Amino acid sequence: LGYGGDKAHSEERRKAALAAAEGRIDASDVDKIFEIARNDDTPDGVRDLAFSRLGELKKELILPKLYSLFDGKKWKIRWVAGSLVLKTLTTKSIPDFMARLPASPAVKMGMSEPINYGANIMKMEAPAGEPKPRDAILPYLESKALGPKLTALAYFYGGKKSDIPIVAKYAGDGTPVPKCDPADECGWTCDIAKPGTQEREAKVIGTVGEFVKFCLEPSMEGQ
Repeated sequence: LGYGGDKAHSEERRKAALAAAEGRIDASDVDKIFEIARNDDTPDGVRDLAFSRLGELKKELILPKLYSLFDGKKWKIRWVAGSLVLKTLTTKSIPDFMARLPASPAVKMGMSEPINYGANIMKMEAPAGEPKPRDAILPYLESKALGPKLTALAYFYGGKKSDIPIVAKYAGDGTPVPKCDPADECGWTCDIAKPGTQEREAKVIGTVGEFVKFCLEPSMEGQ
């Protein structure tokens, strides 16, 4: 873990060190691993392995630390932390998770982030007495906070054609999606048919409605 956290070493060697720690960590290691995961200078490949090691620990140990990463500068760190959080939760904890997502377009958020969250929520278990994932997510379609609303819409990404009417009502939503610099790699683009040809071209997505119309609905048409 010390080697994996030392930026003096190459990324590949640091990754190898963290990979070697698989199945060998315990509660006393959580702070060391967390420091690697939270550091803005940590290469993404190293960070991914640090999160994998955190995922081996009990959720009581890691949840508070993972949630503390939601306010960082890099959306990708929140994305990986959030995805790990969702793998430890049941549906009763969805409101707490949603409350921690970005509320406005002023906070950077990549398109892959809500799509991934939606997919993880769909896979959630619902113990007796807790709502089914679909029932838990539907109220957030009307959320005033952007992160929860995008996550609720993205829950249907790649879903059934019969569910298109549920999301289609938001095709006119003019709320801007988060604005990012090219270096942030937020990826708010979708491939659409190029008029008059068999080719496809990238469409830059600027609003929630465009996300629904050009990304979400087409992903559901073949199901």
